[in-house]
Amino acid sequence: VLDEATGRPLENVGLQVNYCDDSGCRYLGAFQTDATGQKEIQFPSEKLTSLSIAINREGYVPQAIDWNGAVPPNATVKLNKGIEIGGVLQDEEGKPVAGAKVDPYSSGGFIAGQGAVGRISKGVRVTTTDAAGKWSVSGVPARFDNMTFEVTHPRFPQATFATDQHEINATDWIRVPVKDLAAKKSVMVLKRGIALKGRVVDEKGHPVADVKVTDGEGANYSGAQTFITKADGQFEFSLARKPSVKLFAMKEGFAPTVQQVNLASPPGDVELKLTKGRALKGRVMDSNGKPVAGVMVAPEEWNGHRIFSWRGRTDAEGRFEWTSAPEGTTEFSILKEGYQALRDYRLTPGEDEKIVTLQAPSRILG
Repeated sequence: VLDEATGRPLENVGLQVNYCDDSGCRYLGAFQTDATGQKEIQFPSEKLTSLSIAINREGYVPQAIDWNGAVPPNATVKLNKGIEIGGVLQDEEGKPVAGAKVDPYSSGGFIAGQGAVGRISKGVRVTTTDAAGKWSVSGVPARFDNMTFEVTHPRFPQATFATDQHEINATDWIRVPVKDLAAKKSVMVLKRGIALKGRVVDEKGHPVADVKVTDGEGANYSGAQTFITKADGQFEFSLARKPSVKLFAMKEGFAPTVQQVNLASPPGDVELKLTKGRALKGRVMDSNGKPVAGVMVAPEEWNGHRIFSWRGRTDAEGRFEWTSAPEGTTEFSILKEGYQALRDYRLTPGEDEKIVTLQAPSRILG
């Protein structure tokens, strides 16, 4: 990775790598370039069908390079320095809001040269407002008409701002002039919402710490707020005004819980109860009855909710165990290179060991 203007190698450039092969698509990991601007990346498969690398360094415009089909053995990328934009975050009374997270991202991409697409993804340029409510972010392209800003703070509902030149006409986005952002004089105003407090307890009524409590349509919902409970098990949200909200509570060793909360009238404290997770034991075999090691086992959907982050791998005997399974049926993805992928595969916890059979890939000759 090189500086476009000087040609010098860039150290500590972040590389987020995703790839696809015959068994499916997955995230490989995060890497950094060395002092020579280089990084060699090893892949578990030699037969890549596509490759995507997100390239990011502070002060430079991020890029994303995608290959479909043939993937080259090496690539050179040149990064351009970007501009700095910013402003101040205030409440409805004009008081500064400190400690808010401002996450700028581009909707779509912009041409960055060498066949690459410039793209500021969510989470790449997150910054925090200071005591005066001020924020700034560097590495933004000179033309940033399609920039969007997701702003979060524990005392306010999440808000989305966008430039006044943005091509998407979303009614819930709050517009900010491009010229004010470029001059670092933009003013964003957060409006207060409905305060929702509660706590998470176990089956005996004891508070539970380190529980991930999320609002929205699921724990992986892009617009969700997340709160991690402390020793007292308490959580607090400031929610947009709407009739109701779903709360999800999850912790390793417990089954997930989902609760619908009515927001039409001021809600009292909400109590979310976690029960001990069920054990789901399984064994993955091939069509000849032999165990298959290294299979990825991933719960995907339960009762219409895609809320899980747990990922397991089978051992040398083809066995896996998930100790945080909920009651009822969960749909899984079961994947291993060299075998047909199983999607939406239904498994239910219980005392018996579930046998899963992977088939060899189909071959079409002609």
